[in-house]
Amino acid sequence: LGEEITFNNATRIPIFAFHRLMPNDDKTTRAPHDEWIQSVDVFEKQMEFLYNNHIKTISMDQLYCWYKGLCVFSPNTAVITFDDGNDEDYFLALPILEKYNLKATSFIVGSRTEEDGRKEYNPKYRKFITNAMIEDVSNNYSNLDFQNHSWNLHRKQNGKGVALSLSEEEINSDFEKMSSFKFSYFAYPYGHYNDTFKEAVKDSDYKLAFTFGPTYNYVTRNSYPYEIPRIKINGESTVDTIKKYFRCD
Repeated sequence: LGEEITFNNATRIPIFAFHRLMPNDDKTTRAPHDEWIQSVDVFEKQMEFLYNNHIKTISMDQLYCWYKGLCVFSPNTAVITFDDGNDEDYFLALPILEKYNLKATSFIVGSRTEEDGRKEYNPKYRKFITNAMIEDVSNNYSNLDFQNHSWNLHRKQNGKGVALSLSEEEINSDFEKMSSFKFSYFAYPYGHYNDTFKEAVKDSDYKLAFTFGPTYNYVTRNSYPYEIPRIKINGESTVDTIKKYFRCD
């Protein structure tokens, strides 16, 4: 999983959290100030930057291997994630990841998946990852994998994630509905969690759980496994937004 590197090993790794992607013209005209929507043109430039600067992107299993001290990677290593399971991950992000041979993880909401979805992308409508897309990626691509963003906890109550008002038993019931996917990693909806939520994640045998950290908050081997920080990449980000996390000329 890791590379045998005897010097300059990574002691911290940035985990970037994207949400939606949209073609540049549509982003400019339809969602210019939406912090959750990133221009796909900018996203490609960011991925091209990673490729041109030999920055290695690793999978969830590779991250966990590094976190446990069983793998080593160079300081120029990153993790790319997407939240909410939008089908733009399949139609827009996956071809770019393939082009630059980069890896990413999409955290999906199980209740939003369907057996079959649209065959072509249309920026006018928001759709989500389907079971058919998950199967296609699993069988034919190594650049993208899928993990758990809950079955149906991606909802708010009084401005906070609904899970914060639930018992551990109720949260575990949600996890049980995702059991057929056999996921090992979890991203808290909205990044919101409390002690009850953390215990539910731990008791359900997830290896790591992800939230959002403040700017420059990398994951280290000392990070608590159920509070792994990620760096939110918003709709106004540029190449410079991610460049500052690496040692590049």
